[in-house]
Amino acid sequence: MSNSSRHDSDVVGVTRGSLITLAVGAAVFAASIAAAGTICFACFNPAFPS
Repeated sequence: MSNSSRHDSDVVGVTRGSLITLAVGAAVFAASIAAAGTICFACFNPAFPS
């Protein structure tokens, strides 16, 4: 019983860590895309309020 419960907790911990890593990576990726898009829009649109 202890082995199975320990295995379950390990799986949950690994899954949680993977989800956190993916979430952080997605957030950084989205932020970089948004920043690049904003910079490009400002560069190609002289009327963009800076």
